[in-house]
This record gives sequence, structure tokens and C-alpha cells, in this order.
Amino acid sequence: MFAGTELIKLLDTQTRGFYAEVAAAVERVGISDHPSFFASSTSAALFAGEGSPLTQATGTFEEFDLAAIDELFGGRATSWEAVLSPFSGAEAMQRLLDAGARVEGWESVLYRQVTPDLAIDPNPSIEVIEVDEGNLEV
Repeated sequence: MFAGTELIKLLDTQTRGFYAEVAAAVERVGISDHPSFFASSTSAALFAGEGSPLTQATGTFEEFDLAAIDELFGGRATSWEAVLSPFSGAEAMQRLLDAGARVEGWESVLYRQVTPDLAIDPNPSIEVIEVDEGNLEV
């Protein structure tokens, strides 16, 4: 399966949604009295406290995104992680480097299309448990 434009948009949308959900949790616990989330059509950023591994940004890091991310962190975060997906492109990395960021690599998720005829030998040491209303706490 090739990662086409539609899949890239879906993954980017899901990532921004994840950041928004974590930002809502951060605001509920009161880590900061300032906004903790920024999202545009091309990037998202989350402030979850100084030194938190969740204080990070992802996307294509357009110039307007970098300015908004800088405003969001606004001196509250002395460092933050820039998460580049393989779909971000070399231009995004260059924009980060030009802005003085230290880029350590790209993150990616490996995936496989699941079809009814998919033949996989199960690993006996892995247990898959379906979650439903009866076992949510587990």
C-alpha cells in the first residue's frame, strides 16, 4: 500500500486531533494558565510543561507555523521536540534548521493493510484483548 495524498491527510488530521486531546487534558490538570495548543492546516504544537516529552510540535513547519509555535511556547519551554513525519519533506527540516532547531530525525509508523485473507502466524506470547464497556478499566 502506497501512502498517497489521502492517507497523508488522514494521518496528519489524526495527529492534530491527538495533540488537541492531550492539550485538553493538560488544561484540565492546570499545568499552565496560558493556551497549550496551536493547530493550523499544516502543523500542530502542544505545551505540556517545561521538560515534558509531550511539549512538541509536528507538521510541515511553514514560516507562519514557526511564528505561532514560537508564540505558543513563548519562553515557557527552553526546548521542544520537532516531530517530522516521513511526509513532511526535506523543506520542513530545512525550515527548522534555519530557525535554529536541532533536528534529530523523522518519526514514522509502520502499517500494513489488513485484509480478510491476511495469513499471519500468531505469536503465542502476545495476547489481544478486545476492549468493550465491560472491561474498560482493564
